Amino acid sequence: TSNPVIVPDFIAKVNKIREAVAAVNRQLMQPELSGKDFEDFGRQENSLKCVKDSTNALKPNVIVIWAEKENIIKKAAKSEVAQIDRVSEKLNEEWTKLNKAYDERYKRWQKSRDLWLL
Repeated sequence: TSNPVIVPDFIAKVNKIREAVAAVNRQLMQPELSGKDFEDFGRQENSLKCVKDSTNALKPNVIVIWAEKENIIKKAAKSEVAQIDRVSEKLNEEWTKLNKAYDERYKRWQKSRDLWLL
C-alpha cells in the first residue's frame, strides 16, 4: 500500500539533489575551467577545489537516496515505481557524468601544470 506523502517527498528530494548536481556541473563549466590549458593555473586549481568540495558535500545525499530508494519502492504503488526509477536513474546518470567530467578536467589541469613546471 502506498503512503501518499512518501513518494512525492522522495521525488522532490531526488530532484533537489539533481538541481545541486547541476549547479556543481555549472561550476565545472566556469570560464577559468573552459579556457586554455596553460592559463592561470592558480584560478583553475581554486575552481577545481571548489568543485571537488561541492561534490564531496553532495556525496552523502546521493548515497542516502540510493539507500532509501528500495524502501520507497516497497511502499509505493505500482504506478509510482516507474517514476521513482526514472528520477533515481537520472540522478545516477548526472552524478556519474559530473564525477567523470571533474576527473577528466582535473587530469587535464594536472598534466598541463606538470608540463609547465618542467
